[in-house]
Amino acid sequence: MKLLLDFLPILLFFGAYKLYGIYVGTAVLMAATVVQMGIIYVIDKKLTTMHKATLALILVFGALTLFLQDERFIKWKPTVLYVAMAVALAVALWVFHRNFLKMMLGSQLSLPDGVWHRLTIAWIGYCLFMAAINGYVAAYFSTDAWANFKLWGYVFPVAFIIGQGLYVARHLKDEPGAELPPEVPHEHRPGRPHGRTPAPAAATHRARSAGRKLAARRPRRCQRHRLRHPFPGAHFVTIVRRPTPRGAAPPRI
Repeated sequence: MKLLLDFLPILLFFGAYKLYGIYVGTAVLMAATVVQMGIIYVIDKKLTTMHKATLALILVFGALTLFLQDERFIKWKPTVLYVAMAVALAVALWVFHRNFLKMMLGSQLSLPDGVWHRLTIAWIGYCLFMAAINGYVAAYFSTDAWANFKLWGYVFPVAFIIGQGLYVARHLKDEPGAELPPEVPHEHRPGRPHGRTPAPAAATHRARSAGRKLAARRPRRCQRHRLRHPFPGAHFVTIVRRPTPRGAAPPRI
């Protein structure tokens, strides 16, 4: 959805340029970018620094193109934008030791610091590459060829985004318990006594079956105990002890 939304201003610019020329196409690009940022703001409730910079550069360079009737401003706008992004990322990373990508996307992606560092370097290289190729086409080719490049050249950001997504997917940290619902304590479950953990049904059934089998094999007979009299020469005393009913206190002898 967002990829299609990013592609929409370029598509509208290309159609307006083919029908009415570069200046009408520039005005359409400015209006489409404003609408695009409005939709992004409605969806995300905010605009990132990159979105604000893109909107500002398109409005400034588009206005210069229309007021001065000079198409070079709108043609060199992408190069200026990409160079500014590369410089901002590089200065933040190697001078201030701060990672802008992690600051902007850290709340959405949980990645190790090394991965964030490599992603920032990849973004710096990508921005420099796009700035160089756009400047080359704008300087050495016609406006018609540059407009065509704006359309088919969108394959570069798409390929970069796909490659970045594949790389990030390999290093995403699994948040423990994120997909499992919290376990309800046994004392709060309905229909169960408080403070007791019920045994599994299969284990309870096996224990009861074993107890019944053991009781069936054990004969219920009297137990005879022979106690020696404490005085020497006395006779043995035989005491008959009946089985004590379950739950009753044993008799005292």
